[in-house]
Amino acid sequence: MENLAGYSAHQIAAGVRSRAFSRVEVVESHLAVIRRANPEVGALVVERADGALAEAAAADHAGADRGDLDGVPISVKAEYDVAGLPTSHGNSHFSSATAGSDSPVVERLRARGAIVMGKGNQPDFAMRWNTFSSEGGWTRNPRDLSASAGGSSGGDAAAVAAGMVAIGFGTDLAGSIRVPAAFCGVYGLRSTPGRIPFASEDPLAVRSPAVEAFSSQGPFARSVADLELAFSATAGPSTRHPFSSTARRHESAARPMSRRVARVVDAAGAPVSAEMTAQVDLVCASLEEAGYEIEETSFEGIDRAPNLWGELVSTDLRVNALPHLAPLMDPSCLDHIEKLSTQWPTARQTDQYLTLWTEWARLRRAVLRWLASYPLVISPVSGFPGAPALQYDHWVSSPDLLAITARMRNCLWVSCMGLPSLALPNGVQLIAAPHQDESLFSPAAIAEEALPPCLPALVSAA
Repeated sequence: MENLAGYSAHQIAAGVRSRAFSRVEVVESHLAVIRRANPEVGALVVERADGALAEAAAADHAGADRGDLDGVPISVKAEYDVAGLPTSHGNSHFSSATAGSDSPVVERLRARGAIVMGKGNQPDFAMRWNTFSSEGGWTRNPRDLSASAGGSSGGDAAAVAAGMVAIGFGTDLAGSIRVPAAFCGVYGLRSTPGRIPFASEDPLAVRSPAVEAFSSQGPFARSVADLELAFSATAGPSTRHPFSSTARRHESAARPMSRRVARVVDAAGAPVSAEMTAQVDLVCASLEEAGYEIEETSFEGIDRAPNLWGELVSTDLRVNALPHLAPLMDPSCLDHIEKLSTQWPTARQTDQYLTLWTEWARLRRAVLRWLASYPLVISPVSGFPGAPALQYDHWVSSPDLLAITARMRNCLWVSCMGLPSLALPNGVQLIAAPHQDESLFSPAAIAEEALPPCLPALVSAA
C-alpha cells in the first residue's frame, strides 16, 4: 500500500475524489504512523482507530463525494467535544467524561468529509506553554524527542508534525497554537476570537470575560493551503457560541490592501535571540521582494499589553477558575499556573476590574488605528531560538518562569488585543487586524516559498 501519511489535505481529498486511493488506505497509512510513533511522542491521548476505519469503509462503500476534506485525517485538542469520546481537558479526573455530541468545529469538519483519528494531548485545563498532563504525560517534539512540543495545543501540533494526521485543531489564549507550531515546525493559525466558534456541553467550558475576549480556535497544517482550507471549513457564526461572529466585507475590500508591513521584534519588551531575529528578517526579505514595504514601528502601549493580559487573565483565573480546578490538577501543572498567575496583581474589587477593562478598550482603539496604516505585522512567536528542552518549564523557580514569560510577550500582546495570527514553521508570526484572518494567507504563502518544505517527521518509536 502506498504511504499516504506525508500527503497534504488537498492531495488526500483530490486522490479520494479521483479514486486514486481509498479512504481506508488513507486511514491505514496514518494509523501505521500513530502505532509506530505515538507511544514515544505522546501526541494523541485518545486514538480512534476502529471508529476511523469503520467510517472510512462506510464512505468508500457509499462512493459519494463528501466535500473538500473527504478522507482527510484530523485530530482535535482534548478539550473539544467529539461524540463518543471523552472531553478530558487533559485531566485524568475527566478521562471518562464522554461527550454526547460534536463541537461546532468537529461537526463542520466531518460535514466536509474529514475523519477524526484521535484527540491531542494538552496540559491540565490548557494552562501552559508546554504539554504535560495528568491524563497523558509528556508530549515530545517529533522533530527532536528531547525538545518541547510547546503548549497548550502541543499534542495536535506534534501529531501534524509527525504525520499522524494532516490537520489538527487547537486553542490559543496566550500562544497555545502559535508556540507549538513554532516549536514543532508546522503552520498554525490563531483566528480572531469568535471567527471559529467554540462550544461544549461540558459545564467547565463556560468561559470568563478575559478568556472569551482573548482566546480563539484554529488549525495546524504542513502547508499554508491546508491551513486556509481548514479555516474556511470551520469559520462562521454558531448559535452555540454567543460571541461567535463572521467577517463582513467592507467597502474598501475591493481596493488593494496596503503593502505597508510593521516589523515588531522587541517593542513589547520580549528578549529575542539573534537566531530568531534572523528568521524574522528572512520573512521580511521574502515579502520585500514581493513588493511589500517593511517598517520598524509599533503602537503606543504595546509594552503595556502583555501585562494587561496578565492582570485580566490572572484575575479571572484566581477568582473564578483556580478555586474549582486546583484540587483536580497535576501538582506540577498547579505549581506552574500558580507561579505564572502571581506574576501579575489580581483585581480584588469590582472598580479595579472595570478599570482594567476600560484601559483595554482604549488600548484596543490604539491598535486598530495603527493597523489601519499597517495591515500586516511581522513578529517572533517567542524569543527562543527553536524549541527548548522538553522540561524547560517543569518545576522551575519563579524567576526562571518569569524569564520564560518574558520571552512570550509577543504572543501576549497579540492575544490581549484579540488579533488573528498565523505562525510559520520557523517561529515567525504574521498578524492582522481583527476579522482580517483571510488577509494572512497570501503573505504567508510568499514566506512559505522562502522556507524549507514542511515535511512530516514520521518519528519512529523504536
